Amino acid sequence: MNRSSVWVVASEARLLSRFERLPEQRKQIQTLADQLEQQVAANLAVWTQLEKAQAALAKARGSERDRLKQRVAQLKRQCVSPDRLGGQPAVRENLVRWTNLRAEIYLTTMAIREQAPGLADRYEPLARRADVAGALAELGAGHRLGPSREPPELIQSLGEFEQLVFTQDVPLLQDAGYLRFGAILNRRRPVTFTWSDSSQPTVVAHSALVGAGLIVPDDAPREVYDADSGRQLQVARVTIPYVRVGKHVLRNVAALALPPEGEDLGCRIGGDAFGSLRAEPQPARLRLAIREIDP
Repeated sequence: MNRSSVWVVASEARLLSRFERLPEQRKQIQTLADQLEQQVAANLAVWTQLEKAQAALAKARGSERDRLKQRVAQLKRQCVSPDRLGGQPAVRENLVRWTNLRAEIYLTTMAIREQAPGLADRYEPLARRADVAGALAELGAGHRLGPSREPPELIQSLGEFEQLVFTQDVPLLQDAGYLRFGAILNRRRPVTFTWSDSSQPTVVAHSALVGAGLIVPDDAPREVYDADSGRQLQVARVTIPYVRVGKHVLRNVAALALPPEGEDLGCRIGGDAFGSLRAEPQPARLRLAIREIDP
């Protein structure tokens, strides 16, 4: 494939195409962050007015009470409790887009870090071929084989994008009454975890395990899992070697692998899986806050 006067193999063209999307993805994340900040501020402003109106209503009498009743009803239609904001459709949509963009940026930077160092090796056999050399000569001066950019230069430019992903806290949304956030399994599979009580086991859907390239051993211990819906499912005890949540990496997470018929339950995780980290859902701030536990 021709990129200006540099001829690159298809694998490099795909990698560079993903790399060139990073600036636009960064811009989209910054826009979403600004929009969410405005949505939080706007809702909080109205919520504060509502609390003041309700306090005044409790003391009011006569016509003033009737007026305040109407005011309270009006304000209730314009806001929700800050703890429930992440479940509002417009806010949830922004949080989902933000989470997906973070995953795309991570997967792109990881692919470049893994594949860029070996790009030059793809061109050595081509450079030794007489027909390739002849074709380049016919095209004229300046035409050459790739790589189009030196791997160290490409890799060094990734930091500014990775800082958008390797964050202390991660976006937290609400869906169907549950708190959810994004993570990466085994460096390759984006998943959405539902937050659960710390006493509950980590649960991973079958499709997430397959997508992460993880295989349930035939001799893995089996047990019965009581699902929320009252179903009982046969699950396997497994260990997830790598779970990335923002800048944090959870190692060797004990989990229950769901069978295909339990796919609708999705992936679930609680605070116990974070080990030496303290994970705290902060729905009013639309984030899962993650901190080191003080010794």
